[in-house]
Amino acid sequence: YKSTSILKILKQHLTIFLLCGVLAGCIGSTNQFNIIFFATYNFKIIHLASESDMQMYRMLAVILYMVFAIIAGLAADYFGRKKIASIGAAAVKLFSSLTAYNTANGYLSISLYMLNTIALTFLVIPALAFLKQSIPAAIRFRIFSLAHAMGSILISGTTPVFSTYLYHATEIIWLPVAYFVLIITIMISVIHILCAKYGANDY
Repeated sequence: YKSTSILKILKQHLTIFLLCGVLAGCIGSTNQFNIIFFATYNFKIIHLASESDMQMYRMLAVILYMVFAIIAGLAADYFGRKKIASIGAAAVKLFSSLTAYNTANGYLSISLYMLNTIALTFLVIPALAFLKQSIPAAIRFRIFSLAHAMGSILISGTTPVFSTYLYHATEIIWLPVAYFVLIITIMISVIHILCAKYGANDY
């Protein structure tokens, strides 16, 4: 594979490249939404909190994310990556649905925001392992770098812009949160495909 061109590798492994690109993009998208977009959305667009309060909450969310990322990694090693990722996805969907309901009623729950941040680590941290494990070792770094770039450009990087557009286009205040739930659904679906067809859950 060392002398094989990247175009030939992509042609031979197009499906795994696309799946990994989607997964990489979704991983980045969750952080773009939860840490960057959601705080700004609440104070600048829908005015459910002040800027100073949301900056403080965002900082706390980042700290919680870092701490629980370690815990999520340990849990994935002990209980199994697929199980922890599935639990994390279910928890994020639950907390996000409750957040969407509260947002529709003009209320911001900081507790739900923090719980969502914590739950997110139990999905994202195992997802990174699935992403690496599913790519054959001989082409891993070339496929990973391209998949990450594609996912970042098409999914992750566009998340704040697209989420803002959804609100301005429809004036449905909870719709950006519904988009976040869709990203989570796509993410866990790709993980299950990678586990079933590409051995992403093999150690």
